[in-house]
Amino acid sequence: MQKELEAILLEMSKTEEIDSGDMRIAGEKIVLNCCKGLNILRASMWKVQRDRISCEVLADKRTLVDNEGLFLLREDFPNYFRALDMERVIAASNAETHSATSEFTESYLRPLNIKSMLDVPIRHKGKMVGIICCEHQGEEIKCWTDDEIVFVSTLAELSGRALNAYLRKQYEKELQNINQKLQQMVDEQTSALKQTVEDLKSTQEQLVESEKMAALGSLVSGVAHEVNTPLGVAITSISVCMEQNKQLLKSLDSNGLSKSELLSSLQTEEDALLLASNNLNRAAQLIHDFKQTSVDQTSLRLEEIELNDYFSHVLNTLSPLLKEKCIDLVVQFGSEVNMTTYPGLLAQIMTNLVTNTTTHAFVDGDTKPRVVTVKVNAIEGKAQIEFSDNGKGINQANLKQIFEPFYTTNRSQGGTGLGLSIVYNIVSQKMAGKISVSSVENEGVRFSILLPLTLSH
Repeated sequence: MQKELEAILLEMSKTEEIDSGDMRIAGEKIVLNCCKGLNILRASMWKVQRDRISCEVLADKRTLVDNEGLFLLREDFPNYFRALDMERVIAASNAETHSATSEFTESYLRPLNIKSMLDVPIRHKGKMVGIICCEHQGEEIKCWTDDEIVFVSTLAELSGRALNAYLRKQYEKELQNINQKLQQMVDEQTSALKQTVEDLKSTQEQLVESEKMAALGSLVSGVAHEVNTPLGVAITSISVCMEQNKQLLKSLDSNGLSKSELLSSLQTEEDALLLASNNLNRAAQLIHDFKQTSVDQTSLRLEEIELNDYFSHVLNTLSPLLKEKCIDLVVQFGSEVNMTTYPGLLAQIMTNLVTNTTTHAFVDGDTKPRVVTVKVNAIEGKAQIEFSDNGKGINQANLKQIFEPFYTTNRSQGGTGLGLSIVYNIVSQKMAGKISVSSVENEGVRFSILLPLTLSH
């Protein structure tokens, strides 16, 4: 190949315009170099379709000119299109007599004084997608040399490379658009999910608060019922005292009061007052423990407590719930367990465990004694709390789901499935502890809780 042509091809292979992704700029560069290398004034690049070709770039007199709307139809030039269908180089030295180009003579060749044409296919992925058309103008025909044909064919290959770059850029733009749409969809979905999560959290907090209030409501009912008994006894005892006083005054007025009668009356009044005092103290203690427990659960504060003493007050408050179900409470406290913790959370844990037991553990009509056992110990720098019952137990399938929110086997009787879930979250998240459960059917359930002795704010 001529050195001049080789130099042009080398320069073209290095130019950035070929790989810029701008097909028009690359095409302009290619047709201008066709004119330069072949020493002609006119060259163009065409897009090939089934029944037409349309001009993409046109250089006339080695100057780029407007080519808008320039196209050729198969029905007007059937011989030329049949030649294009072969997807081979059309080298027409005498364009007026060549079988593929002669039909251009009157409408195109003579008006533009074109004597010779060289059309080279542009291929992409093995398929012809365009042509480079080189046209020689003048009085003499031009015999296209092998070097010139190879030169234009190489430029056509560079056109294929430029088309690759263009398509790649289009794919990248499309991919960017898709990514942007996907990101927008993800952002919208994320925003919706965040809102859903916030709504769920809010709903969960409301349900947890509702569950807490329901538990306190049960305590209020139980304590009110439990307080009625000692108050009734106290009232009865005071009535006895008042009646004895009336009898004493009556005997005194009639001068019929004997020493033995006086001593008997005083003893009766002393016994009655003692009974009244004990029952009033019992009622006062119950009310005090309930008040403290309810305040702790509604207003969480980090405090120093002795766990055994604190649970004594809590369990005293919960005893009416156990009595209502005829459940005996066995408490086994070890040595002192001093903690810096949230008493209200401990009260809520014990309240939920007792409520869960009274709701689920025992079957109506079962005659065996019903027992709940609470054990408290300090072990390896932690507080260990064990809560167990001797009820019907839990099968293994249900045991795996027992701490899941809203899971309950007693929904038909008002179970919410939140009690043990709340216990699990309090122990594991708010109190940095651990909780486990084990059960044997018909032998009961045992909850084991380990809590740090000291919590920080």
